[in-house]
Amino acid sequence: MKGVLHIGMPMARASAIRDMFLTDESNNFYLGKGPTSHVPSQVQFALETELLQIPSYHYNSDLVATVFRLGLESAEENGATAFIVSDDNIVGQTGDGYDSHMQRLKAVMPEDTLVILVIREQVDFLRASYKHALVHEGLRASFDNFVKYHLVRGSKGLMSCMDHVSLAGVAASHFHKFEVLLYEDLVQNPRALQDLLAAHDIVIKAEMSDAENELSDAEAYHFQRLYLRQGIDLSGDRSLPVGPDDLTTLESNRPVFDDLLQAEEIRVKSILSLIEAARQAVEQQPDVSLDYSMSEQTKGLLYPFIRQVNKRMVDIMGLPLGEHGYLLPEAEAAAEQKLDS
Repeated sequence: MKGVLHIGMPMARASAIRDMFLTDESNNFYLGKGPTSHVPSQVQFALETELLQIPSYHYNSDLVATVFRLGLESAEENGATAFIVSDDNIVGQTGDGYDSHMQRLKAVMPEDTLVILVIREQVDFLRASYKHALVHEGLRASFDNFVKYHLVRGSKGLMSCMDHVSLAGVAASHFHKFEVLLYEDLVQNPRALQDLLAAHDIVIKAEMSDAENELSDAEAYHFQRLYLRQGIDLSGDRSLPVGPDDLTTLESNRPVFDDLLQAEEIRVKSILSLIEAARQAVEQQPDVSLDYSMSEQTKGLLYPFIRQVNKRMVDIMGLPLGEHGYLLPEAEAAAEQKLDS
């Protein structure tokens, strides 16, 4: 049986890709991040918690192997042609890190597995991540300080997701079939992923939604102003990795998590109310945007790193990054002017 492993990156149509796999009615079997109505909570626990977060000295390899074995057996019984796993947290740095995640997945995925990495232009990725942090984490920092924070964190922050060369290198070292897809190509052609899979004899009949989950710049601008004006705290208990997607798990364990569930429900409802208010504000004032300016110091630290990563991706994989506005050494002046505009 063929395997498909979509590993991210975050903010690169990951939710749309997962939803496409979930709704696909082709002869495939999906095992991964998704609503509990489609994916049992035990599977989510094995993938999200055990496989992607637990360090090696506590890792229960038998639990993960059992979940994947049962999944593969079910796929074979139903005559599936592909066993699909999709989770953008695979490239994250929780637990023992990305390389450890790939080692663990190599041990449980089919031998004939295709790994797919979707990459996004790095500054655009940082802007999308900043908007996400404003909305879902209660961030109040400027964009410049947000970038500086992740520069300081290095491989434990967003910088690791922007090092596309390292992401590709680790994936290729564990799986012999590996493809890189540009986020920008997915935006222009929503069937780009289906076309890539078809080249490997994997058919996906479902269509990918062309709707973006992230807020527009104008919506994020109004959200930030409304959030600061309201003076409410949307950050919740950030010592716990709880987000809107976890509400169903909390709900099914209400006796244990009742207080946490109530607090999280209130926080999520507040976020959704502010998002709706921000969208209404855009109708009155559409030509606004968040302040994405960066100091010369921040640019001096960030841009050389990005240029070298992109140059190596072009040299090694022949990707047309320059056509999509990625920072490259030979296009330094033009690209910087475009990013600053």
